[in-house]
Amino acid sequence: MKVVQIANMSGTQEFQNTANQDTKYLLQLASLCNDANIVLENGKEIVEGEATEAALLSAGMQIGQSKQALYELHPRVNEISFDSARKMMTTMHKDNNQFLIITKGAPDVLTKRCIRVLSKWKRISI
Repeated sequence: MKVVQIANMSGTQEFQNTANQDTKYLLQLASLCNDANIVLENGKEIVEGEATEAALLSAGMQIGQSKQALYELHPRVNEISFDSARKMMTTMHKDNNQFLIITKGAPDVLTKRCIRVLSKWKRISI
């Protein structure tokens, strides 16, 4: 599995090895809220984990993101693991003196929980 399109409130675009600021930010969040891991195998970085999470982490790596560097800046302090009933995963990260809470999951489940949409968001300093 691999990422071929990125969708946000501005629309959908083909994913390539370069990314605009919005795509980069979405992939940073997807890399932080992610249980896939990067392992070295025969001197090469390999992504291991559930197919969707591995695809998101690989897409982040393609644009030069490092999950390890992201976690050094924003360590995970808590999580609510994905389960089939909830259809989403939530992680909590330290962000200076605040917390960054990221949820990813099935779009139909997530949008039912939303009461607002941000067109401009505060990007974390990564």
